[in-house]
Amino acid sequence: MKLLCAIASLILVACDGRSQEDTPANATALAVRSDGACELPQLDFVVTDLDVKEKAKLTDNFRTAFDRACDEKLLGGKPLVDPRSDNRSRLVVFDAPEANVVSIYFSQQSHGAWTILEAPLGPKRGIPTADDLHEAIYCAVEGATPEEEETSGRCLPD
Repeated sequence: MKLLCAIASLILVACDGRSQEDTPANATALAVRSDGACELPQLDFVVTDLDVKEKAKLTDNFRTAFDRACDEKLLGGKPLVDPRSDNRSRLVVFDAPEANVVSIYFSQQSHGAWTILEAPLGPKRGIPTADDLHEAIYCAVEGATPEEEETSGRCLPD
């Protein structure tokens, strides 16, 4: 995990000065909703081996999950991307082959700060469903109660 964070941070630091038109081909632009906290972040596929179809499927599933979270008022005035992130309109997508759930979390390193969407990805592990991504959004912004954590393990990645 730390190696992935280090690699991604080097890539992000190198790309910080680019304009919107210079966004790399591995970043999938998403429509931005401007109704308060519901600004759909861009998914940036920095460290994944997903092909174009898999990226499109993940993007569609994320959009569905995010729209549902907005409709449910789950974000409640809070942005999904942590305000401390260097880029507040981007989620950096990482493949985490050993992960058991999709996670969204903030990562601060000496060379950068970003919000990460981490999931087991790829042909052998699949693409997270909209429900999986919605649960990750819920856990990132709301979190489980101590009772939920203890009884069901909700929002507790292995």
